[in-house]
Amino acid sequence: MPTVEELVKQLSSDDKVQVYKGRMALTKLEDEAGAPGREADRKQLAANLARLIDETHDVPDPKKPKEKPKKEPKHSVAVRNRLIRGLATVGGDAEIATLKRALEDFEVREMARWSLDRMTVASATQALADAATKSVGTEFRVGAINALGRKPSSPVVVDALNACLDDRDGEVRLAAIEALSNHVDGSQDEVLVAAAKKFAKKRSRGATRLARARVRMAERLAQSGQQEAARKIYRSLAADGVDSAQKQAAEKALKRPG
Repeated sequence: MPTVEELVKQLSSDDKVQVYKGRMALTKLEDEAGAPGREADRKQLAANLARLIDETHDVPDPKKPKEKPKKEPKHSVAVRNRLIRGLATVGGDAEIATLKRALEDFEVREMARWSLDRMTVASATQALADAATKSVGTEFRVGAINALGRKPSSPVVVDALNACLDDRDGEVRLAAIEALSNHVDGSQDEVLVAAAKKFAKKRSRGATRLARARVRMAERLAQSGQQEAARKIYRSLAADGVDSAQKQAAEKALKRPG
């Protein structure tokens, strides 16, 4: 089996066949290291991937030959993205620092977010929370918020999403509302309703997305045994739903036994 360094050389090749073979070999290496009972191999591979992602080289400025060369990533964007992707399979707490640095690099930050979304360590959730609340760019922040919506409920997740409800960016607020609806906590409905006041028109697209999020929250509450909290939301939607679809869904739910 080739080393990671050898595979990086393949990934950097101008020969598409070699690049493909390198990708397949790296995937096999990651799958094998991520298997049960291969903890030592997993940690070693993760450390090697992180080291190569962070690796830099000196790049002198030909216009300023007397100045100190700049440190730039040694490997191409495509190679770094593939290595970052691998951390979703084998990475752990020790690699979060590398991924956080990648989040600050516009060329690879989407792949860093993708990997953090799939990692289960708490530090990955914290990194996503920081990206959701502190990064720039609506689309990127919405991606981080959506990832938080898929994470298990925790104070880190809920606090970050609540912070995003007060954001100046309407798309960020809407994404936070929808992500919060995935976390089963009846008290969060009041937060969502309060956030809806930021949308001036009752029948706006934002108000409709809020109503759908409340329906999803009520369904999850009911499924988790919090029937009264769910019925409270349904009653609210049945009395003052944004449109007929949400009202009908709420009225139907209220007729169910239990």
